[in-house]
Amino acid sequence: MNKKRNIAISCGFFAIALLIVVYGAGFSWRMVILVGVAFVLYLVGDYFWVVAFAARPFTRFQFRIGLNIGQALHDAGLYGEELSEAVKLISNGMEGRSWITFTWLDPELFYINTTNQYSSTLEISIDLPAHGQRASKRTFELSDQIEMRTTTEGYELVLLTREQLYSWSQSTRGKGLVLFKLPYSFFWTLQGDPLKAHEKATEILKSAGLTYHSDPEVWNAWEYRSQYGSFRWWDV
Repeated sequence: MNKKRNIAISCGFFAIALLIVVYGAGFSWRMVILVGVAFVLYLVGDYFWVVAFAARPFTRFQFRIGLNIGQALHDAGLYGEELSEAVKLISNGMEGRSWITFTWLDPELFYINTTNQYSSTLEISIDLPAHGQRASKRTFELSDQIEMRTTTEGYELVLLTREQLYSWSQSTRGKGLVLFKLPYSFFWTLQGDPLKAHEKATEILKSAGLTYHSDPEVWNAWEYRSQYGSFRWWDV
């Protein structure tokens, strides 16, 4: 009932406005109609202009890194002959069991599923269980560590040894074995045109050392790989 009343009131005001324009201001009906049509076309054009340049709604994504921890330990020069037996112990004992999962919630907010924490700059730190000769010999001794750090180009996932963490320098920046590089441009590509995102993401990740692999018989069997593991994502 209120809707019908409001429509009737609106039509009444429109009619009064037309009468004032025609008989009060001296405009002809032809001029009024032409101006009205031009105004409506302007409003329609303005609407589509705003839609064209409006910011695309932020899409949340969840990412998963699968680590080839054996290759990483080998290339970092850890464990030597003990490596084969150390790999299983370390993979099963570390948080996430060699899987690192995180969710991009907002432009400057990540949730690290593996370690159950929030971070504005995707900060991840995971201690690796020690084995054999590298087992801790003192209380509170530091462990080898997987760390996600920021660079000027993006994020780096690195393996830092206990010795590198104990170095005199205040920072471990530039140290450690780099396992994955995730450029900032890759993340923002996913927020762009969905039809072009895959192609652009593949190009960016390829330059960072990750190669796309898929199974044509299984639609969701795809990931990006390097010698240190795999990487993939999905929207949530």
